[in-house]
Amino acid sequence: MDVNTSTNNASDAPLIYKEFDNHFIKINGTFKVTGSVNNSSSKTLKERFKTVYPQLFLYKITQLTIDVWSYKEYPKSRHIGPIAEEFSQSFRLSNNEQSISTIGVTGVALVAIEELKKVNDQIKS
Repeated sequence: MDVNTSTNNASDAPLIYKEFDNHFIKINGTFKVTGSVNNSSSKTLKERFKTVYPQLFLYKITQLTIDVWSYKEYPKSRHIGPIAEEFSQSFRLSNNEQSISTIGVTGVALVAIEELKKVNDQIKS
């Protein structure tokens, strides 16, 4: 374990925690980027493709608890979104039930948007 000795004001947790041998870095605080953060998404990097069932994804989204909330360590900062454990159980996209990957939640949202457009187009015709 290697840690930065600086700590944030919210807790005794180190500002930066890293385990390079496990490919893991945790930032305890706000991480701001003035450029962009990119998830690798090239088809050349992917395998084990599976068919997505948009109607099922849309149904599962309606079963999620979506609330406004704060992290315990940062009570003044408000967020909106699902609970990681529910999201993980519904979509089985992560190997960590306590977090939600940005690429996972984005993919689920895009599937839902596509399905809602199909439903809306059917209603219009």
